[in-house]
Amino acid sequence: MKTRPRSSRYASPELPPGDETVAGAGETDWIDRGSRLLDAQFRIPLTRIRFGMDVILGLIPGAGDFISLLLSGALVMGMVRRGAGIGLAVRMLANIAVDALVGTIPVVGDVFDLFFKANLRNARLMRQYSGSQIDRSGRPVSRRRRWVGPLLVWLVIAAIAAAMLVVLATLFDRLFGGTVT
Repeated sequence: MKTRPRSSRYASPELPPGDETVAGAGETDWIDRGSRLLDAQFRIPLTRIRFGMDVILGLIPGAGDFISLLLSGALVMGMVRRGAGIGLAVRMLANIAVDALVGTIPVVGDVFDLFFKANLRNARLMRQYSGSQIDRSGRPVSRRRRWVGPLLVWLVIAAIAAAMLVVLATLFDRLFGGTVT
């Protein structure tokens, strides 16, 4: 039986080639791997649709989306600790906020997670920004930036988690017409 080379349409989605000087290639490898694991690790057979742990975790009502939010937040925190500026961090947090809040809605959120891929978007954003956004100097990131940036990221993640609880409570109230006694 003759085997054909694998078609590029079935190949795993590649991030744009990174500039090796941006925060060092080795330092961003784990971000690329984590983004792929969460958003594009697996492929639905006979389709070009790829999905990751984000979709699988999203099948666990409430808790799965929260776990996925924490993992996505860890990736954003890693990018901030490696020099991503505030504007970049805000765009990345907006991506994971949309992913988490829409993902909270049963069925709709699960389908949305198949196509939105916030973590791959964030990895691409990190690579596209110029030296003004990501520290290329090779100098260590300042102590203030190392701790204040990630702290702010986690505060925003906590706010997103609180918003997720509000969405879940509202859905529960609409579906079941009241509170549990």
